[in-house]
Amino acid sequence: MSDEYMGSNANDDDYQDGSSMDGDKVTVVAMRLTRFVLSQCESQNTIITRDKMVQNFREFNKEENSRGVTFDKVFVKMNDILSDTFGYNIISIEPKKSNKPVKKQPNKPDDKYPETNANKNEEPKTNRLGSKGTHFMLVNVMPYMKYFEQFKMDQSIMLYNETIDQEEYVGDDMDEASKNVLDNRFSSDQIQVQRGLTCLFISIILLSKNNILHQEMTMYLSRFGIPIDGTHIPIIDLSLDELVKILDKKEYIMKLEERSQGDSSGNANGNAITLYRIGRRTKHEFGVDSLVHMIEETMGIQADNVLREEIEKSVGDSYK
Repeated sequence: MSDEYMGSNANDDDYQDGSSMDGDKVTVVAMRLTRFVLSQCESQNTIITRDKMVQNFREFNKEENSRGVTFDKVFVKMNDILSDTFGYNIISIEPKKSNKPVKKQPNKPDDKYPETNANKNEEPKTNRLGSKGTHFMLVNVMPYMKYFEQFKMDQSIMLYNETIDQEEYVGDDMDEASKNVLDNRFSSDQIQVQRGLTCLFISIILLSKNNILHQEMTMYLSRFGIPIDGTHIPIIDLSLDELVKILDKKEYIMKLEERSQGDSSGNANGNAITLYRIGRRTKHEFGVDSLVHMIEETMGIQADNVLREEIEKSVGDSYK
């Protein structure tokens, strides 16, 4: 602010204790930090470390001459902006776990399932750290609006059906594509298919108690008609390996690999073991309630307490 502005308001009640002025400074720095967070997630879709967040906060604070403004206050204001304007929240998450697989345990009918955050519908403890966390992630917190979502899905289906000619997909035909707005084509084709495959991946992993072998995963995927031999998946034009890399990078899933140190037959190289678990983003964006809702929508049923309990048992300790 200029000296003239500060002088002309020096006697105003709003500025006698400096609270309003401090609030303005907090808002300005929070808006700049919000832009930084959005640009990071748009261009890289990565986890933001506390060091990087605080470093940018200090730079903005210095440039705005906002001495006395704390990171805690800016963090709270930034989340208000993200939530009110964009439908997002930035939350604290746990550090990424080791890529070492855990031994898969067989299912037993008399298993005792420990209480989990998913079963108790509680947010993970790291989410309560606020600005004190060591890693942060931007997550979607838009409330689910059934009729609005159904309207969007109906529109997407209509647009997708326009890309089918004599039971063949022609959405990648430039002559046919010119009949649709490009953004509409992408939203109804590539993005919708990728979202569906992401949901399928997550569901298979969750219903396998968050621990499934690569061979089992490919078996289930092939039953849905997804090519597992390296052939590109129609519409999204990605191989299964390329899709897995994207989901792993976005932290919807974790691909865990380990090579044994040899075996009794003298094979020094051992055998590679690949497992899949849900990623950190899934834990915060796709809780057990979302899984139950997806099953209800897919199967056209209303989940009662018995079915919900069975789903929670299948999930196991996935959300720990």
